[in-house]
Amino acid sequence: MPHGLPDWGVVAAGTLGYTLDDLAEAVARLDSPVIFDRRGQVVLLDSFEQGLGLCVPAASSANSAYVIRDDASRHGSLSLQFQMVAEADTGGLVTWTTPITQMPRCGFEISFGFSPWVYYMYFRLHYRDGAFRYEAEVRLDNILLGDIRYLDVGNLWQLLGPMTLRRLDRPIHTLKLVCDFGTGYYLRLLLNQRVFDMSAYQIRQVGDLTGPYLESEYEVTGEVNHTSGSTVDRYILTQNEPT
Repeated sequence: MPHGLPDWGVVAAGTLGYTLDDLAEAVARLDSPVIFDRRGQVVLLDSFEQGLGLCVPAASSANSAYVIRDDASRHGSLSLQFQMVAEADTGGLVTWTTPITQMPRCGFEISFGFSPWVYYMYFRLHYRDGAFRYEAEVRLDNILLGDIRYLDVGNLWQLLGPMTLRRLDRPIHTLKLVCDFGTGYYLRLLLNQRVFDMSAYQIRQVGDLTGPYLESEYEVTGEVNHTSGSTVDRYILTQNEPT
């Protein structure tokens, strides 16, 4: 596959990572190009086949837990599940940190699923360049039947659009957030077959002297007085995304 070009076809000469007659890895990893935007270069892929070696999971309290499960996955045989019991302050968070000096246009992709009593799901892509922290975030509101919102430059959640998703605690949905940290703007959001143009929305930035590195996060919160769960799999970080 020519690096930096669509994985579903060769359209120009390029440096090959695989021979043209051996695309087994691509077939195993990729699905329909309608669902997935594959034009960036893959920097990191985590399907939890190495357990928790590439990420840092956390439970919000003693009422929450996380486990590696082997009965539901999007890729490979394992996935990460957050379990939340019927108490207040339940939730979970998983973070991937990537030390990198240049990240102009990057993408954060993850497959996920959730049970009916999950409240919020947050998808975050934060870039620290040593002077500022750029906070690109989207939130899926399950209780409001699929409202999708993004964090604006004023630290407010703005409606991006409605989308009702099937509620099942298996990683059956895929989301990809693409940002341009060079210009300080979102680019697009892909959620299953839908694409939301976000190129007019500026990314919030605050002073931060740490870095340079990139953080990708998935956070889930449960509804009070109900048991809930959420499973994630196949995290992918990309760079050099097209505009």
